[in-house]
Amino acid sequence: MHILTACGLRPAEILVLRMEDFDGTKLRIDEALKDREKGEARIGRTKTKESDGSVPVPPDLSREIAAWIAACPFGKAAYARFATMVLEAEPVNWVRLESSVFTAARYSDEEQSLYLEFRSGAIYRYFDFPPHQYREFLAGDSKGRYFNQQILGRFREQRVRPPYRKAS
Repeated sequence: MHILTACGLRPAEILVLRMEDFDGTKLRIDEALKDREKGEARIGRTKTKESDGSVPVPPDLSREIAAWIAACPFGKAAYARFATMVLEAEPVNWVRLESSVFTAARYSDEEQSLYLEFRSGAIYRYFDFPPHQYREFLAGDSKGRYFNQQILGRFREQRVRPPYRKAS
């Protein structure tokens, strides 16, 4: 909320802010969440061309954002978007994974949800995921094989964060 009011952003803009959009003194605004779109099209251009650009961040808020980023368990990679971090209701206890497919996993007992971070940077949430299956997943020799055989297509999913953008 502090970012919203201090920087004069639209809610649709703050929900898609990436960590890389913060340079220590300003926020780059170049995307917005589209209410009426689905899938990949949900994130697109800002409402007006004038909205594209940078907005200054007050020093106290800059310190707060920098502290948030420093507190991320895996640095910026843990939360590509501010909303991912801001909307987390419970502590984020990511488990690093030795896998060619995934970098990390976490389980929310409260939500009964599995969160998986893929090597691409994308994070997906799998709903109504039983805790015993999370333990099986972590214990398995091949996380990718377990995912393909026991998770993919069997649980409702939500993309929490898209893959990282390639530098152009």
